[in-house]
Amino acid sequence: MPRVAHSPRCPIRVLTISVAIALLLAGCRRLSSRKSADEAGISPRLEDPEGDDSGRFNAAIAAWNLKHESAELRAITSVPVAGHPDLLGAICDYEGQWWGFMTVYGVEEDAIVWQAECENQPGEQSVREMRALALHGIPNPVFEVFGQTHMGNGGLYLYELRGRKLVLLLETRAVDDHDDRYTYKGGLLSPCYRDIDLDGYDDLDLTGTVVDKGEDDGDTIEGEEGIIRRDPVSEFPCRKVFFWDQDLGHFVENPDYRTGLENEEEWDASERLGR
Repeated sequence: MPRVAHSPRCPIRVLTISVAIALLLAGCRRLSSRKSADEAGISPRLEDPEGDDSGRFNAAIAAWNLKHESAELRAITSVPVAGHPDLLGAICDYEGQWWGFMTVYGVEEDAIVWQAECENQPGEQSVREMRALALHGIPNPVFEVFGQTHMGNGGLYLYELRGRKLVLLLETRAVDDHDDRYTYKGGLLSPCYRDIDLDGYDDLDLTGTVVDKGEDDGDTIEGEEGIIRRDPVSEFPCRKVFFWDQDLGHFVENPDYRTGLENEEEWDASERLGR
């Protein structure tokens, strides 16, 4: 019996139809998912076509904020939380160096679904830096935040995320980029987390360099943006150490370790810690 020749077009047509149906179904699923998110009042995230994941939620953060605040955010810096894809830290600015805040968001699939409560935001007008930490002895994510005023002064804050609340564990002066007599080299002190007293909990070793520009004798140089700048007279190392207190549930400074900062007035944050 002669062999029947099959047209090579038939498999291609079947494949083409199958692909078209699959794409149509996928599109319907995406549309249904987006509709559900809109009905729930949740903003979809911004996908980055180049694969950079750092700012993929920025559009969702901006939309979420507008539902709770009348002012529109001008800048957002996303802060990933290693090991917790359902969490996202963020520095949010209404006006750079003048008006902003930091927070942590809950992430579910393609949306922002909640924002952490924080009774004790940094006291400065803006947030200079923020990062997520995993510290030994503390079961929840910890967030390191450097606040800064428009004059270049500020502090270091540590927050533990307990449920949906950011609890303040530490507050101390750590930023000085203002061009007066004493400043910190590089603008801020450097934190190092390690178990100094071997109790199973990481402690904070905060170090840096103090730059002394001497007394203002009137022989100053007017720099950019009207800032008066003087050459350093001397530099010396500085340090302060905070130990984790299991009973209090926050960090406490041991003054015996303080060097180079003896004349610096420390902030009293006792009423805010642990809250």
